[in-house]
Amino acid sequence: MPHRNNAPTFRLTLFQCVFWVSGIKSKKMKKSILLLLWVPLSSFAGHAPLALIWDGPGSCFPNCTSNAVAVAKQAGMTVKRIRPGFKDFSVFDRANVWIQPGGKSVTAAKSMGAPLLDKIRSFVSEGGAYVGFCAGMFLSTAKIGTSGKTGLGLVPGSTELLRGDAPWMILPVSITTGTRYMYYAGGPFITLSDQDIAQYQVKIIGRYEDGKIAAIESTYGKGRVAVSGFHPEQSKFWKWWRRVRDPDGSDRDFAVDMIRSTQTPATP
Repeated sequence: MPHRNNAPTFRLTLFQCVFWVSGIKSKKMKKSILLLLWVPLSSFAGHAPLALIWDGPGSCFPNCTSNAVAVAKQAGMTVKRIRPGFKDFSVFDRANVWIQPGGKSVTAAKSMGAPLLDKIRSFVSEGGAYVGFCAGMFLSTAKIGTSGKTGLGLVPGSTELLRGDAPWMILPVSITTGTRYMYYAGGPFITLSDQDIAQYQVKIIGRYEDGKIAAIESTYGKGRVAVSGFHPEQSKFWKWWRRVRDPDGSDRDFAVDMIRSTQTPATP
């Protein structure tokens, strides 16, 4: 059963502890206090929610996985990177969410392999969570875009490439609070029926300029899913490297909200 922890995140940092202890003159007192602090600090660290993040073929170069790691940590989570050949599925018993970064969805699915894909599917169904950006949205549906390849089937409907006229760009996306400019790199839109929306408790959290669905939150079994066809997690460096200008700056708060939205149990 996926682990869920609704306790508040522990905010005292190691630096703060060391700074405080450094002001104590007695060496014996310093040592005693550090020993006393070690146990509770270790205990709190061990209770932080755990995100599993794919870090293998299909995750875009140079840092799609690193950006996913960054927003997971910003959401208050510890992180374990999952690489090709991973077989210790017991880690899912401690995990809260699987995060699938951007890249090449078919390549990622092939490298991950059927056993891991099956495990992710059952993990979410039993109360875990899934968050996907760009390729992670492609992978979330029953078929990966128009490739005909089998996806996870966590999200109803079908995905399709929004536009292929440029490898990367900044696009306006309508979200619940207005319009945000998001980094886009060959991601999908999703088509859903009214029945899909009702059955999977879908909440549309983003639309492209033409009205097509860009991001959703939904349920799968006892778990929750949040996916976007764009890249809210991308860093300033990535945008600078791609020579695109984001008029309203970082969108990582949107990515963090996506992750946090999956951390409450799905209602029947």
